[in-house]
Amino acid sequence: MKRALLVSIFLYPFFFCFAQKFDPAQASKSLVRVVVTVNQKESKVLTGFIWKSPNQVVTSLHGMSRTGDIKVVYPGNAVRKMRIKQVLEKADLVLLEVSAGQPAPPTNLTSISQVNVANISFGSEVFALGYNSGAQGSSTRILKKGYVDPELLSNLIPDKDRRQIQSLGYPDLNMNILYVEGSLLPGYSGAPVFDVQGKLVGIGNGGLENGASNVSWIIPCRYLQELESSTSTNLPQNLDRLNQLYSATSSIDLDGGDIELMERAIEQQGNLYKPVKSREFEFYKTKNRSIVELTESSSNPSNVLKLNNEITKQFNISLDLNRIRFDIYEDIQNGVVVVVPEGLQLDVINKATEEEALTVKFNDNDFTYLAYGVLKDDSYELNDLHMDEIVEFLDEEYFTVLARTFGISGFYVADDYTYVEEDYNSDRKTIHISATGAELVYSPMDGRQYGISTYITLLINQNKIILTSAVTAIPYDVLMNAAQFGINCMGSNSQGVDCKRFQDFYSAFTAAHLTTFAY
Repeated sequence: MKRALLVSIFLYPFFFCFAQKFDPAQASKSLVRVVVTVNQKESKVLTGFIWKSPNQVVTSLHGMSRTGDIKVVYPGNAVRKMRIKQVLEKADLVLLEVSAGQPAPPTNLTSISQVNVANISFGSEVFALGYNSGAQGSSTRILKKGYVDPELLSNLIPDKDRRQIQSLGYPDLNMNILYVEGSLLPGYSGAPVFDVQGKLVGIGNGGLENGASNVSWIIPCRYLQELESSTSTNLPQNLDRLNQLYSATSSIDLDGGDIELMERAIEQQGNLYKPVKSREFEFYKTKNRSIVELTESSSNPSNVLKLNNEITKQFNISLDLNRIRFDIYEDIQNGVVVVVPEGLQLDVINKATEEEALTVKFNDNDFTYLAYGVLKDDSYELNDLHMDEIVEFLDEEYFTVLARTFGISGFYVADDYTYVEEDYNSDRKTIHISATGAELVYSPMDGRQYGISTYITLLINQNKIILTSAVTAIPYDVLMNAAQFGINCMGSNSQGVDCKRFQDFYSAFTAAHLTTFAY
């Protein structure tokens, strides 16, 4: 007995060490880019994977087009024209096959055949492997299994999208899905998703918009059997309308079908979507939207419009909201979405110091900027803070520093624009605080006095406070003129100096207001 026990002790760690794990380098050998021509100047790019045979590829049905070609770019940039072999509308899946007359696929490929159809437990990590915005190199996206009960598509998506899908007739709203916490990046439609053992658990599909954030899910791999048994090869009639719902498919401008031009266009686009990294953050740009579009797609439009209504009423100003657009960035480390006014750069400053932060500076406007950072203080139980404690915390960590910068005594918190959004489904909250400088600031540059304002959004979870702050200064005489007579910044009037000041003010405060949790 003692000898048998000794053997078992030595065998256990041996088998444990050789347990299979997810290996992205190995998995990438089965990964392909799928390029679908929409017209002579535009193509869609998504991800696919080799299924059982090198000449077969599975990807998302919504990325297909009723016109143009379908091409697959295998590892090593071997391009093959594909045809549709089978379609499964209910699960938004398509099986592609190398077209007749095309060269055989490369020989150094790996076909996926191992799948995991068992339930994925809540909180488990899964790994999506795809091409961010069609980039030439693949990258992983670590997601966590979320909770929806029952886990059906209809229970996850916003009412607006549910009604549209219902009118189209596909995919099936009663389809089983795997809900994940985290967003699939543009280009990840059709991406294989693996468990920690490296087995396929599903296909990346979701990306429906929810204001600044996205809602993502995975098609369980058990639907692959139904796809293989499908007798349909026809694309749905309303395919283009369906594709507009998804943000995990990427589009590129492409003049013609030349592969070199395609690669160049994809490479240029990929360079635009490289992450902005700091010690605390890693932000990916995921989309560009107007405030109107963010409002229309939000599950809580009143919150998006809340600050808009306050600004326009308080300052008696008319703005063309369709012209005010924002770039949306998502952080994969903290699960945070931030909003940056279109065309402005998200930069990392003070990289060599403990005061490292992310900022956005407004062009030709030294008085307006955005800043993003992480605040930590072990003396606070973050989720138990009351509003007066939060203001006290900010007074120590933020207001005092800002007041010193402008040479004023402090800031007054505007109670009417300060409130808490409780998240009753988790231990986190979102806090919005508006404040104004206690005194006007004199500028020797132009001899004018400026009113200083700041807007802060705090995302609080168990152990961190994520802070976004907007700061702006507007001449006091301009503020008084607007309050008395109003300012029309619609149409050609938007180019005026005063209108530009208010547009920057509006964009900065709105961007800070829209900071949110990614999921």
